[in-house]
Amino acid sequence: MELRPLTPGNWREFVALRVGESQRGYVDENVLALAETAVHEELAAYGAYAEGEPVGMLVFGESEPGVGMIHHVMLAEEHQGRGLGREVLRAALELARERDLGRVVLSYIPGNPAARLYESLGFRHTGKKWGEEPVMALDLRREAPG
Repeated sequence: MELRPLTPGNWREFVALRVGESQRGYVDENVLALAETAVHEELAAYGAYAEGEPVGMLVFGESEPGVGMIHHVMLAEEHQGRGLGREVLRAALELARERDLGRVVLSYIPGNPAARLYESLGFRHTGKKWGEEPVMALDLRREAPG
């Protein structure tokens, strides 16, 4: 799995990716997530590639000094169910480590089955919410499972 910044040369192929039926309602369309990076300078969009093929998208940034935030993560429908979502998240955590961030947070819409994936990677519920979305966090200074 490789993350590459979205550029004028590759962004269209990621905007064209669609989530599967099971994730509709839980994951924003990539075009909306990409637009948010234009108005929130702390966010950056990355294309996720598996074996050179675009498979998903990540929007990542710092929510506060030392704290990374997974703002958007998606995997295209045709690439779901093969462990690539886990690989995208691991690549995001590696990005955070490269930036020497001590913690990574994310939120999710209640009912999203991806919450189990987040937990399997070591994310834990914080008891906080962003709007109606529960917040999970992973301390990178401790060993993470899976």
